[in-house]
Amino acid sequence: MTPALEKGKFLHFGIEHYLKGTLKDKINEFKFQTISENEKKEIFKLLKKILKSKNIQFYKSFDNLYIEYGFGLILKKDDVEVTSYGKNCDIRGFIDLMFYDDFTESVYIIDHKSGKFNENQDKLQISIYYLVAYKLFPEAQKFNLNFDFIEHDKSVNYTYTRNDFQNILNYVKSEIEKVENATEFPKKTTFCQWCPYFNEGHCNGVDSKLEEL
Repeated sequence: MTPALEKGKFLHFGIEHYLKGTLKDKINEFKFQTISENEKKEIFKLLKKILKSKNIQFYKSFDNLYIEYGFGLILKKDDVEVTSYGKNCDIRGFIDLMFYDDFTESVYIIDHKSGKFNENQDKLQISIYYLVAYKLFPEAQKFNLNFDFIEHDKSVNYTYTRNDFQNILNYVKSEIEKVENATEFPKKTTFCQWCPYFNEGHCNGVDSKLEEL
């Protein structure tokens, strides 16, 4: 693990337990592997600053938060099914934070980003999160997907409605079809360690033809 990845993991850990109200009990359980003592002090200062930010304080004001929500997603012809995180699904993943505001009939989905601010975000990730929220909150009319760049207190926001469902479902299916029909794969990077397909031996992490795997 690189220092940058470890910092990001720690900041996610801190936000998660702050929102759960367990930070004081859990903070010392995080074991740093690549961060020096001086760097650790700076990261703790950064976490304190992040937890005081307007976004985190806004999120904390809501009840029934879905924090580090693990999901499985099964795609059907004109519908989706949300299950628990597991192998018997088409897509699986985690959502950093999600909650429903009944006053505005809106779902908020937040992905915490550490590192540099970037206005361009992964459309597939956004689309998958939308499908999960669409099914979990049938009363919701609006879906706010926020990428929070926690080190800069900036956000990139996308808004959808229930009417976007079929188009987004079709898009996700088309992207899956591209992956399933792929015959070449990118070179191995540090990001491979987060990929279940790599960890489970379905990809060797280097340029190769599908029939050679």
